[in-house]
Amino acid sequence: MLSSALQQAENFPSLQGLASMYAQGEKERYQNDLYDAGFETFGENYRGEAFQSEEEAEQWIEEQIANFDLSEHMYDNGMENFLASFQYTGISLEQFLKELNQHIVFPMWMNYWGAMGIEETRELAQEAYQRLENAATLQENIIAINHAIDIHHQNGQMIEHMEQYSGLEDVDTQSIINMMDEIESGAFVDEWNKELKHIGISVPKMAIQEKV
Repeated sequence: MLSSALQQAENFPSLQGLASMYAQGEKERYQNDLYDAGFETFGENYRGEAFQSEEEAEQWIEEQIANFDLSEHMYDNGMENFLASFQYTGISLEQFLKELNQHIVFPMWMNYWGAMGIEETRELAQEAYQRLENAATLQENIIAINHAIDIHHQNGQMIEHMEQYSGLEDVDTQSIINMMDEIESGAFVDEWNKELKHIGISVPKMAIQEKV
């Protein structure tokens, strides 16, 4: 995952800052070794043959820094030290984790769940929410609540999980689904109105919309 992040460095300002600080540290280390050992010995130590001049050695150092790879430094020093480096460099680990979630974790999650119908799930949930929000009468609430329960998602109809979550065995889910379809269509509204009127409750009539 971190290797993927390093391949998208333009999306990770926190890693760019970290890489810049580590690269500067590497450059200073090379330069100190060069001045201590001399360009000939420095060349023998780092590339296996002596440099012909100090300028050639300096040019070699610049090339190494230009090609500095933070991932190699990370693996060489271990993940624990890599994470700790955020603290002692003053670069925000929290910001890095946000960038990691935004550019690596979420796209991977979306790639998987997108194929499972997550966009359709979101649209169904939004529709159910709007119906619940807009319900103004008893009938509308009954229909909206039933619709919310009965919507489809990537794991099938919610009602199909009744046996698992209720602890009941041999639940006739199809009969329940059929009944809920009838409720959503408004088939029982007149009957319920009569029962409510019988006990003294008057419910305004409404036009029942066809099931969507």
